[in-house]
Parts: sequence; C-alpha cells; structure tokens
Amino acid sequence: MREDALYILIGRITRPHNLKGEVRVRFFSSDPGKYGTRKEFYFLKSGRYEPVKVISARPHKEYLLLRFEGCGDRNDAELLRGRELFITRDSLGPVAEGEYYFTDLEGLSVYTSEENLLFGTVSAIFETGANAVLTIRKRKKEDSSAEWNVPFVDDAVTEVDLEQGRVSIRKRFLER
Repeated sequence: MREDALYILIGRITRPHNLKGEVRVRFFSSDPGKYGTRKEFYFLKSGRYEPVKVISARPHKEYLLLRFEGCGDRNDAELLRGRELFITRDSLGPVAEGEYYFTDLEGLSVYTSEENLLFGTVSAIFETGANAVLTIRKRKKEDSSAEWNVPFVDDAVTEVDLEQGRVSIRKRFLER
C-alpha cells in the first residue's frame, strides 16, 4: 500500500489565533469536535509524514483551536498557516452510509448517470465550506486539459460505488 494511502487529510490550519501559539483549524468533517481529544496529528513535510504532538485543544465556533509542541507564540503559529493535518487511516472508525474519505474518491472513474458512459476520472476533491467539490478530468487524450468542478451533492452525484471504483454524475453537471 502507498504511504499516502495510510494517511487521511482531515483539516487545514487557517490562521494563528492568539499570542500564545494557538492555531485555528478547519476540519473537513461534520463533527470537528471529535478531533479535540487527539494527542497527535501529522504534517506532510518534503514528501514524508511527520508526527506533531498536541499540547492543548479547545472548541471555538466551528473550529478547534490547537497548540502544538514547539509552537510557543504567534510567530511560530504563523509559520503553520495553511498547513494540512493528517491522521493515520487505522485510527479512524468506519464512515456512515453516504459519507466518504476524500482519499477514497480520488481516482474513481466517472460515468454519466443517464447513459452510463465513461466520462473521466476524479482527479481531486476540495472543500468549499458549503460542500465538497469533485474535480473531474475528462478521459479523452485530445482534451486532457479539460476539467470540471462538480459539487458533491445529491443533485449532482447519484451514486458512489467504491467496490466498483466508480461514481455516477448527472450529465447536466458535466456539460459546458
């Protein structure tokens, strides 16, 4: 198994919070509070996952405020702005029906819901705040630069089948 398949991206540091080295973290989860008791996360540095210890955690609005070992003031915290947080896959429980880890969606084949025609591949997933968005790369080589961003909502995505490695999307979301 690839090393990156062993880690799951779960959040991003948005900014420093105060003068004591805390950072505000936006988690890609409907329940960010579940990460408040973790003692360790991972940063991706130079292609390697490195553990970082949590000194303190507390809720703040829809975020968690975290303070990491070695982060003693606002200047240290500023250096962490934009960093992504990972955890190991084996530390996660199963997901609820209809929920998926972003990493499991990348690489899935994309088919049109109506005709069941192969359209392309999920090349990336990102969070907008309102919902996740799938970036779809068209399969035709002559049009390899063409990408579509499709909201990951019930109206657009009609089926996800991880076992078959496919996702079905309504055709109107794949038209320009």
